[in-house]
Amino acid sequence: MLLAWSRLQTMGRPSNALTVEADAGTTIDGVDITSDAGPISFTGNVTVTTGAVVISNGVAGGAGANITFNNDLTLDGTDDGQDLTIIAGGSDVVFTGAVQINTSDIIVASSRFTQLTTGLGGTIGNVNFTTTNRTDVDGAIALTGAGTVTLDAATISGVNVSTSGGNIEFSGAVELDTGAVAIATGAVAGNVQFLSTVSGGQNLALTVAGLTDFQGTVGAAAAIGDGTGAAITINSTGATEFDLTLATASGIASDNGAGAITFRGDVTIAAGDTATTLINAVTNLDGLTFTSAGDVTFGNAARNGPG
Repeated sequence: MLLAWSRLQTMGRPSNALTVEADAGTTIDGVDITSDAGPISFTGNVTVTTGAVVISNGVAGGAGANITFNNDLTLDGTDDGQDLTIIAGGSDVVFTGAVQINTSDIIVASSRFTQLTTGLGGTIGNVNFTTTNRTDVDGAIALTGAGTVTLDAATISGVNVSTSGGNIEFSGAVELDTGAVAIATGAVAGNVQFLSTVSGGQNLALTVAGLTDFQGTVGAAAAIGDGTGAAITINSTGATEFDLTLATASGIASDNGAGAITFRGDVTIAAGDTATTLINAVTNLDGLTFTSAGDVTFGNAARNGPG
């Protein structure tokens, strides 16, 4: 099915739903799709081509008037112009299938929840998800180029979020849920910012070329880590900074070649089954109390070796 009008709109009561059904898939060719109050649902694969597209259900959608992609979504990306903006007024945005943005941008503004079920891939396209409630990241986000990722109020369920040189920003509270999480920007560039709190009983690994900055408390609501293995593993060549308090269920480990690590708030490390080994060259303890139930090792292995 090809949608090629300048605008497709439904109007009226909240029950007025728009469902696009096409077994062979739907191609949206520069069309804005709007439902003033009802849900919008795509049953087959969706491809956005030719121009920027806005899909919106207005400000009166309400709970249940969701915007749902039941299969795969692809932004063609042949000329960087197939950007997609999704606006859900008072309802959820649900991506059931895989999302591929290539070189185009995807912007999602949800007044309730955004659900990324299978995962999202791309290259230099940018990802920006904002929400007033929660962004559920149940599938990995993997950009193989320098595209950026911005996630608001993210619950990350045992998957990775990565770019190849692009910045990653978590603009709301982050919860680590159901499994270990890895955040990476590649070996050349890319910063990671956590602008609010981070919590959850899962292990966290960082491989970041630029600065990683935790601006809120880490582990205050629920200590980071599951008690098995290192709660936080820092492989980043860039600096890592914890601006406020940090609590973990097990030790913290750093790679020998990791950049400077700075703790500015009190650190509390439970015993778990793994000791703390901060063997990078520089660890800064900036006016705080560092408490650990297990062993702690500071010092670069290359410098502390024989001779």
